[in-house]
Amino acid sequence: MPMKQNRILIVDDDPAILRLLSLCVNRRGWEVYAAKNGPEALRIFERDRFNLLLSDVHLGAEMDGIEVAKMLLNIEPRLTVVMMSGMPSTADRVKAAGVGSFLAKPLSLGKVAGLLESHRAHHFHDARQRILIVEDDGVQLGEYSRGLQERGYRIAQAQSAEEAIDLVARGQFDAILSDNVLPGMTGLRAIPELRRRSQAPILLMTNYPSPDLERDALLLGAAAVLKKPLDLERLDLELSRSRVSWIN
Repeated sequence: MPMKQNRILIVDDDPAILRLLSLCVNRRGWEVYAAKNGPEALRIFERDRFNLLLSDVHLGAEMDGIEVAKMLLNIEPRLTVVMMSGMPSTADRVKAAGVGSFLAKPLSLGKVAGLLESHRAHHFHDARQRILIVEDDGVQLGEYSRGLQERGYRIAQAQSAEEAIDLVARGQFDAILSDNVLPGMTGLRAIPELRRRSQAPILLMTNYPSPDLERDALLLGAAAVLKKPLDLERLDLELSRSRVSWIN
């Protein structure tokens, strides 16, 4: 079974922590599956594959997180594993088991963001990510497309929000870069429609940034709002990190 890009399995027996982590990670463009114990995690993994496991070590009497990680790594050796615990001494157990890295609880959203950014930065270009650029200005569309292609990305283009929505409904993208001012539907109004069809991070571009626009875009599900004209080096960084402004 092939491994899916940007899919994470989160395992924690605390419902509040599980819900918070799932929300945080999902808002960063990851497809999230959640399990409250080891057996449930194994059942989920039987049906699908993930490229990142984030699991608490202490999951109850049936099996702990280290046991779960070992079993999943036997099935999928490419899986990246990060173990969590509120007991610092558990880090030695994780290290001795050789199953992955360790994060101490309580987790800050910044720690989780850093984990995801590090994973994306390490794996992003190897996977040749596919980016959808939505821009009605032909000159800027060509400039952004060429610049990102030179950096190893695969590019698809749309010149309206309606065209972008149609493309997203028919194909998979790893990120969506959209201007706000478009003929017909604006990029801002298109965000909910795009989010219904894709979990890819959405980066909204604008010549006229404002606190209100940024707030509305992030509430609708955008990952970031970028000021035009774009610097391609910064754009490359934003795409690889898929940074969510509301966490910072």
